[in-house]
Amino acid sequence: VVPTGPKDMWATPPFDSVIKDGWIHGRGAGDMKSGTVSVLFALDAIKRAGFEPAARICFQSVIEEESTGLGALSTLQRGYRADCVFIPEPTDHALISAQVGVICFKIRVRGRPVHVATAGTGSNAILAGYDMIQALKTLEANWNERAKTDPYFAQVEHPLNLNAGKIVGGDWV
Repeated sequence: VVPTGPKDMWATPPFDSVIKDGWIHGRGAGDMKSGTVSVLFALDAIKRAGFEPAARICFQSVIEEESTGLGALSTLQRGYRADCVFIPEPTDHALISAQVGVICFKIRVRGRPVHVATAGTGSNAILAGYDMIQALKTLEANWNERAKTDPYFAQVEHPLNLNAGKIVGGDWV
């Protein structure tokens, strides 16, 4: 699961399972453990009802769906293919034909640190990084505009999202 964030923002400890109003609350309970279990129960129900699928069903449960999708990529690299895929992501309780994605990357910007007395002669890597983030946000806007004409993403509002999630800069103020 993704990091918990500030623990003081949680109503209950994030890694404790708590049943409230008939629902399990806790890290990973809704995203994605419940989805994985619901698919297994659905497949079992189909079999117990005596139905035969019209095509081969292949159950894949992959790791690392939060920030890289490498689990899904590994599945494809091993030769698995499908005519249809159901991903039980808890998204609006509806079938969708496209989903937002994420591209994770790191950018390293190097500045030229100088003494404060000659600050104008150096270059601030954090400010240069901000300029790069602004340029990437422009690219994101262009991609989202193009997505409006895509048959799968046309109905998805803002399908491509850039998240400048972490900046680490310097060791002195």
